[in-house]
Amino acid sequence: MSVGIIGGQGRMGQCLVATLGQRGYNPIVGVRQHLKYPGRNMTSDLSQLVRDSQIIILSVKPNDIPHVCQQLSPLLDQKPNKLVISVAAGIPREWYFKWFAREHYENHFMRLMPSYFLDQGLSILGLDCTRQAYDIHRHVIDKMFNPSYIHHCHDSDQMDKIMVLAACAPALYARIYQSFAQAFETLGIEDSVIHRVTRQTMISTMKDDTIIQPRILIDKVASPGGATAQGLRLMDEENIDQTISYSVFEAYDRCRQIRHQLQDRVLETTNEKVLKS
Repeated sequence: MSVGIIGGQGRMGQCLVATLGQRGYNPIVGVRQHLKYPGRNMTSDLSQLVRDSQIIILSVKPNDIPHVCQQLSPLLDQKPNKLVISVAAGIPREWYFKWFAREHYENHFMRLMPSYFLDQGLSILGLDCTRQAYDIHRHVIDKMFNPSYIHHCHDSDQMDKIMVLAACAPALYARIYQSFAQAFETLGIEDSVIHRVTRQTMISTMKDDTIIQPRILIDKVASPGGATAQGLRLMDEENIDQTISYSVFEAYDRCRQIRHQLQDRVLETTNEKVLKS
């Protein structure tokens, strides 16, 4: 199936293009009109992208969603029942039906949040859509992303939480890894050794079944009065749990802030659509 990506030149859009390329797709990428020479398989003509794509992915910043959807709405009315996917954070699925006809798109629209930077077969997808949309399009999503796990969310709030867990958390994990690497570098260990040993240790730890109950693994490794116990003691004193919790809550709260900030703009574009109709 042909895929068009609106906003395919941003960070997320480029990752989407690369991921779909691994799956054998050659998506049409929508670019801004001021680009004089868009390039091969790119277009600044939104109507062409809609006409030539069976699946349309919205990969623009949340602030740009109202404007883009307002432009897209009359084009989709002419070509109903395409699958429309949004990867924008924080914008409830219900809002999109202020722009897209519910009778055509309620079961052909979904919010999707992929951890698409992971290796094929390991990616995780959060999906916010109706049950019927999930059943209709599940095979298409499998083909496009080859996920190891799909979590079907039943409302936007749950979707925002899964987004933090699956799409934001990897960067937080990477930040923790960076701190480990910097600490070992201070101890005078070579970079190549640091990354080889730290990476493999983290992989092995995550694969250990006891990680599901971290306390068991901690007790297994940390002998009373030993070096590991000393490191854990400082983590507890510095309240690492609180630091991690704050990071997660801040990411989740940002989704709610985006929603609040965009409410007036969504209402404004909806009123414009009503006045034109």
